[in-house]
Amino acid sequence: MLHIKKEFTSEKEVEEFIKDFQGNKEYIVDVFCPSENKFIVQIQTQKFYNAWDDGKSYPDEVWFTEEGDMIQIQDLTGEHMRNIIRRKIREERQMREAIASMMEVPVENVHMGLPEATRTLH
Repeated sequence: MLHIKKEFTSEKEVEEFIKDFQGNKEYIVDVFCPSENKFIVQIQTQKFYNAWDDGKSYPDEVWFTEEGDMIQIQDLTGEHMRNIIRRKIREERQMREAIASMMEVPVENVHMGLPEATRTLH
């Protein structure tokens, strides 16, 4: 299994390094630019998993840590998985709260945008 993580200082160096990997479905290629003139290239052999519902083989999904490391889902540790689940649950809760707060708009504000004939129906 190929796993490369390498830093470069120019786009030209990056392009030259990744040219043999681009477009090849056997590899996952990620280029991250954390600051000017600093490029971090990560290349991994693409792993696959069999879906339990249809039995088909699919390319594994990729997760990026806060540090920028690329990890395929099947390689995540238990702690990574718990943090992903926490984040997804938190995002879902925040979305529900945002929708609920939008629904608290006073009815008068909603009526203001309606034509006069429609307002009298309420």
